[in-house]
Amino acid sequence: MNVPYQVGETVDIALYGAVIRDVGVNYLDLHLPDGANVTIDPESKDNEIRRALPAGGEPQKGDVWQDSQGNTWFAVRNEDRYGNHEIRLTRDGDHTYEVAQVHRDYVLVKRLFRAEPEPDHGLSPAAAAELERIGAEMAVDGGQ
Repeated sequence: MNVPYQVGETVDIALYGAVIRDVGVNYLDLHLPDGANVTIDPESKDNEIRRALPAGGEPQKGDVWQDSQGNTWFAVRNEDRYGNHEIRLTRDGDHTYEVAQVHRDYVLVKRLFRAEPEPDHGLSPAAAAELERIGAEMAVDGGQ
């Protein structure tokens, strides 16, 4: 049932994917994915703000990041048992964590090293590697 909103009605709104455009003493100026801009008071008890991605962009495999406490994090690509890939962060190589979780808990403040992005062909890793090999051979042969 699609009932229209009514003037005076109280609603809870979550703004997903909002990018901070400006930070002031009592405000955050946000840019929303639909192009709208909104200003909110981050200290208001009525607003709940949860960090999602660092200002430097989404970590890529091979990136090295530093958090607000001086810890170093390495971006790695994990593959689950279904063959799905995701970028996760690790400090010790043994334990990996979701990017959003690390950013919420430690605040990623600085990318120390940016890795070259890997091509994403929408293929399995083996097929993508074969495509890269063929492309390299064609470059050596002059595209023949």
